[in-house]
Amino acid sequence: MQAAAKSISAPALIALVGAVSLAHLAILGTLWNESVPATLLPNLVFNTRAIEIPALPVPAQKPVARARSANPGAPMSAPVLLPAPSSEAQAPEPAAEPVALAAPVQAQAAQAPSEAASEARSEPAAPPVEAAAPVLSPALAEPAPVGAARDATLALRAYTVPGSVRLKFGATGQRAGLNYHASGELLWLQDGQRYDARMEIGAFLLGSRVVSSTGQLGPDGLAPKRYSDKFRSELAAHFDRERERISFSANTPDAILLPGAQDQLSVFIQLASMVAGEPSRYPAGSSIAVQTAGSRSAEPWIFNVVGPEAQTLPGGELATLKVERVARREFDQRFEVWLAPALAYLPARIRITQANGDFVDQQWRGTAAP
Repeated sequence: MQAAAKSISAPALIALVGAVSLAHLAILGTLWNESVPATLLPNLVFNTRAIEIPALPVPAQKPVARARSANPGAPMSAPVLLPAPSSEAQAPEPAAEPVALAAPVQAQAAQAPSEAASEARSEPAAPPVEAAAPVLSPALAEPAPVGAARDATLALRAYTVPGSVRLKFGATGQRAGLNYHASGELLWLQDGQRYDARMEIGAFLLGSRVVSSTGQLGPDGLAPKRYSDKFRSELAAHFDRERERISFSANTPDAILLPGAQDQLSVFIQLASMVAGEPSRYPAGSSIAVQTAGSRSAEPWIFNVVGPEAQTLPGGELATLKVERVARREFDQRFEVWLAPALAYLPARIRITQANGDFVDQQWRGTAAP
């Protein structure tokens, strides 16, 4: 044994010790790299631009009562008026109040036949067009359609998308004969190009339900890309505009995506954008048809405009415009929505009633910064 130990030369022993040391360093280095977590990236980054547009005024109607509100408009960022597709509309120009821009839309439609008959006049109706924001004039002159299936009426509409805001709600409801109280919140974020909406309502013992919608902003208002509905598990709908299909994670059949299609959350912000863009276009008795997708299917929703109503809510008294969804089948849900001009026409109250009598009634109780 001693003879064998003596037979190992000093250089060989040094080389053996060095090899063992390098092997230990390699193992420790691998463990260190595995213990360092990767940097987490946020799901969505909003590059918010400050757009100095005056706050949306209440349309010309007799005020019902003074609003005892928790500062409804102050934390809300400026609304964005969306232009129709045009090479000239690159950057929004806050040159006029958003609601006032709806007037030239109707004015030009009425002036179109009269301009040909009054060519002798040197300047026919030019000042009203110049007084409006320049981004709208290309939409009126050249409403460039997107695809052959584009609904021509969409190109003639004006949309004023609400600014980013957080609305808080108190809720009461009934489920299986049991009355309950809950709280809710609508978080609405947009940067002029993309949007993210999230509505949550929760009650003790019943848990919480969260619906969310993400997508783009364009000449037709909101263009959803994904809708999700989560209670105990999550179901989702995906909007594929290239294939003109809506697919569902519940493995239900795809639906054909129609122009202006919305989901069951974005439809309320879309209604707000439409009415804010042209309040005079939606008098009592008019109707609005929107293809609306849930987590399992898509179908046309028809909203009837009931008319102005005063609402006494937990956050104060507000003037509102009531619209309600027309139930087409026996088991359809009934949606009643009260759009408030003081909230940029976002819903101040939403009441959903099931065919069996169960309901949830969400009422605005305050506004906060997003």
